Amino acid sequence: MPDRQIANPANAFGLPNTDAPAVQVVAEVVNNSGGTLLPGDVVVMSDVNGLLATTSTSVSDMNVKGVVLPVDRGLRTVGSTETYAAGAVMPVCVLGNARVNIAANTVAAGGNIATSAAAKVGAVPAAAGSVGALQNLIGSFIAVAQESQASKDANNTIRCHVGKM
Repeated sequence: MPDRQIANPANAFGLPNTDAPAVQVVAEVVNNSGGTLLPGDVVVMSDVNGLLATTSTSVSDMNVKGVVLPVDRGLRTVGSTETYAAGAVMPVCVLGNARVNIAANTVAAGGNIATSAAAKVGAVPAAAGSVGALQNLIGSFIAVAQESQASKDANNTIRCHVGKM
């Protein structure tokens, strides 16, 4: 009798791609950063209505919103030529799988990612030295890395599960 196996329709479980775009929760927001943003860039809310997004140079910023997505989310890749100018409407993943810009930061698979001192970039924050410090960190996590920095693409992005934590 053959071993039972889980079917893999349309190679849905393959590693090269992020999850299906249908399982992403996407917010359409305006780039309020004053500069150009690329897919994978980490953004924070810049208004009380959640309609404007900007970048942050604050480590573990509690206002983190999500990650900028490419227009065609079916491609599941990050192209360096696809940009969102200041004032442009852009899709931001607030829940689901997406690629996150980590630049040159060291990230292990399973690591929590928050904002870093570099605008647009996610990083693993320093370990909390106390319960109070940990409480301050928890609301700033935006993603969990699904792979390490060794797997980043040419645009310094890795696959992550995005979701405010």
